[in-house]
Amino acid sequence: MQYKKLITLALSLFFIVDYSNAYAIEAIKPPPNNINTPHYRIVLDAGNNKTRLFLYQYTQGDTVPKNIHTLSERIHSPGVADIAIIDLSDYLDFLFTSELAAQIQALITDGQTNISRALLTHIQFYSTEGMRLLSPQERASKNTFIRLWLTNWVRIHNIKIPPQEIEIRTLSGSEEGAYAWVATNYSQHHFQGALTGIAKLGGSSSQITYLDPNLTNVSVKVGNTRYPLTSNNYPLGQDVIAKQLANVDACYLTGYTNTSNGDYFSCQAQAKAFIRTQTNMPVPNAAEVVHYNLLANFYYTAHFFGIENNYSLSSLQTQAEQFCNLNWETAKAEHTDVDEKYLANYCMGAAYQATLLTYNYHMNSFQQLSPINEFNHQEISWPMGVIVTQQYLEIN
Repeated sequence: MQYKKLITLALSLFFIVDYSNAYAIEAIKPPPNNINTPHYRIVLDAGNNKTRLFLYQYTQGDTVPKNIHTLSERIHSPGVADIAIIDLSDYLDFLFTSELAAQIQALITDGQTNISRALLTHIQFYSTEGMRLLSPQERASKNTFIRLWLTNWVRIHNIKIPPQEIEIRTLSGSEEGAYAWVATNYSQHHFQGALTGIAKLGGSSSQITYLDPNLTNVSVKVGNTRYPLTSNNYPLGQDVIAKQLANVDACYLTGYTNTSNGDYFSCQAQAKAFIRTQTNMPVPNAAEVVHYNLLANFYYTAHFFGIENNYSLSSLQTQAEQFCNLNWETAKAEHTDVDEKYLANYCMGAAYQATLLTYNYHMNSFQQLSPINEFNHQEISWPMGVIVTQQYLEIN
């Protein structure tokens, strides 16, 4: 059976290449363009634990895209990095369904005249954390397969899209951070207010991005303005730390194991010692940024402790210390709505986050730190930053 599946895969790849070459020479005529012409774009966030597909609609506006809406979203687990190439076709079938193709056709084609009234401008399958951990050879093989598969998918469903706009690649951590910075500032005030930095804590990596004209390593263009940024990524996500501190008794509540004895400060010391042995984390000028929005696990932890609206380093410490002092049975009784596998990690998670923000990012009590997950009921997700960003450059 496995041999037959491999033969089928090889044949499918042959026909994908054959048809994609034929499709590439087909002329694609865009509909008349004006400021109100709808644009559609598919962007995928292929992260560490799951892949999220977003179908966006927006209008181009004068300089910056406007009215960005998520028309549909589909989520599939685990992350693409954990899927063998032999199983990638089934994995992609779950994301790119015939229903999605029909939805796109209805959006871009007039049902009565069958004339294109809009274009699906891009399909961007961008992988991040998990794929960055793979070898270059395995990463390239998976990205190549995905590219061929998607080329075949648009051909089968007769979706008119320029072949060069089907883009599959793995983002650097700096690029992912830059898109998250753009998405956050766009969602907050469409770049019409004071710009904030962002700190994001994922499962496999942590990121910090902020304006820095003096020590710039990336540059993004939004509208007619270019923004110089420092954007750094470190392989020290919360899942990584949880594995490293799994046997540290101070990081887990008394009674969780036979030896655990929840102690916030001792756990924090262990987290600090581990980080110091792993990587140098230079964040020059980060302490000079007045306001940071804290994303992903920073937000989830603040929400758990009920401090997302009055967050500070001291409030995080106070709430985390109190929680770490609970015994496991009491914690379960007080938080019956929280899955136990997540509940067990909140003492460790809070101690690590405080360490990261204070000792590595050098944040202080004079800065405004805001854990957020959305603005105006619009979830903050870095794929929105892909739409808003006109140009991304890495500065050597």
